[in-house]
Amino acid sequence: MPTASLGAGSHTFFCLNMYLIALGSNKIEKLEAFLPLRKLADLRALVASDNPCSEKFVEDYEAYVLAYLGKCVRWLDYRVVDAEKVAACREQFQNELEALGSSEAVKKAEADLAERDRSNNAQLRKVFMFEAVTLFEALVIQDEHLEKLERMDGLSDICDNFKADLEEVVEALRVDMLKRCGAIEADHAEFRERLEAVYEASQAESVAVVKSLKRNRKQLYTKDLTCSLPPRVEFVGCTVPDLNVVDKKVRAIKAEIGSAKEDLEALETKTQSASLQLIDSFEDNYSAAMLGLVELLQEAFQKCMNAANKFYDQLKDLAVSTVAEKGGEAGSAAQPADPDEEEGAPQDEYLLLLGNLDHMMEVVNACHERHESLILSRDEAVRKSLRETITSTLQKCKAREFNRSRTVIKDVLESCTELSTSVDLAYDVVRAKADTD
Repeated sequence: MPTASLGAGSHTFFCLNMYLIALGSNKIEKLEAFLPLRKLADLRALVASDNPCSEKFVEDYEAYVLAYLGKCVRWLDYRVVDAEKVAACREQFQNELEALGSSEAVKKAEADLAERDRSNNAQLRKVFMFEAVTLFEALVIQDEHLEKLERMDGLSDICDNFKADLEEVVEALRVDMLKRCGAIEADHAEFRERLEAVYEASQAESVAVVKSLKRNRKQLYTKDLTCSLPPRVEFVGCTVPDLNVVDKKVRAIKAEIGSAKEDLEALETKTQSASLQLIDSFEDNYSAAMLGLVELLQEAFQKCMNAANKFYDQLKDLAVSTVAEKGGEAGSAAQPADPDEEEGAPQDEYLLLLGNLDHMMEVVNACHERHESLILSRDEAVRKSLRETITSTLQKCKAREFNRSRTVIKDVLESCTELSTSVDLAYDVVRAKADTD
């Protein structure tokens, strides 16, 4: 039963599966401080007495809590909540509850949308598509140069054409990237399964060797040395065994432990060799597949650049024709009727551009230069991300293998040393017993 008791003045709740919350004897002054508890669907018991808000507004406190939390809370301040009283309290705060419900619904919808966007963006980044999918927004929607031309007739049409061209490139890229990334992930999963199979086979063989050693040690302890097993090794036999016989058996099992240690180390060397062969093969295939993504993305961004060049040509033609058609009229409109009276008054920047083709083309060229720069930078960002992913994945594969191998060798050494030490300990116990007798 998850419960929580919050310190004074703390009104923030993080665990959403709380069953009981104790807020008594705090410094909660406002009844609104209980509203965050509405998020706790599993809340059944609330203790909030001995707070300024509950002592100062006794009736309002109980009615407020039951109205806003009565759907889930079954015990309030150690008393069972009456369903009829909850209904009456909810009716008392009906208007406020409806307003709050609407507000919470809007916030939930916004949170759900944000979560979907976050999840979608994470998925896009996973297949290296985020920079491409958001390209149009970065190029057009956020372009301050195009904002200066937004009143130009026909601009929305060529922007729509530009968007359609980019979406066609991006959609084809998305389909291909998802397919290729899915194949890469499937190959990666198959590689991990094959690698795990190598490890499992090696571990099974190692476990069998160690179990055999432990069985032999147990036999030495209980039958030959008549001692209790570790950790507390004591002589428990009636008579001390022949030390010459015991000595031979101790030397024999220690020799067996030494031989097993060599076998286990050789087994690990063999396992690591097989693992590295799998890793090398995976690295070759993975690198080739990922570099194929780099080429695919580079080709797609080149198509985006072609679309941007097409948009630039259309924008340039539109600007020239617009200035030719409306430039004279716009130039006159941009001039103040009375220079003395209108001096210092703000002038219409768009009309000024219409009256000067050179200035208009400066804006158009600046727009195009920005588009080129953005496409090139996003292309480079995606390829850099891909290269980093390749390097990181391959480094992790090798590092994980070498760490695993070191751990196995360490375990082998520790197990064999522990077995050998425990045999020596039992032998010393028997010898000590022989000396005292």
